[in-house]
Amino acid sequence: MILSHFCGTIQDARASTNRGPIHAGLSCFSSGGRAAVLSLFLAFLLTAPFVAAQGLDPAALLKPATDTWPTYNGDYSGRRFSPLDQINATNIDTLTLAWIFPAHVAAIKSTPLEVNGVL
Repeated sequence: MILSHFCGTIQDARASTNRGPIHAGLSCFSSGGRAAVLSLFLAFLLTAPFVAAQGLDPAALLKPATDTWPTYNGDYSGRRFSPLDQINATNIDTLTLAWIFPAHVAAIKSTPLEVNGVL
């Protein structure tokens, strides 16, 4: 069954002998119907970024989390080092390879960023 929500018509595609386009016979997709659907779509596109946007507390810029690396220099102050101490002089020799990413390019010129546990 093909249900057109905007038109309120139901057409059984299996019983139809019309070999034309599947929307043939749906009068709501006339020029006025298309304009209404297009208007709704444009309204969605224009309002979606504002609904999805998150506010930013200015205090968060002055005191960023120490367990993330969200910018080029680590944080907004440009510290360029991590204060984390999970890896230190006593356990560095026990580190092993965890994963490899085959880039298949000559070089990658980027800075790894970590935000909310996602690298």
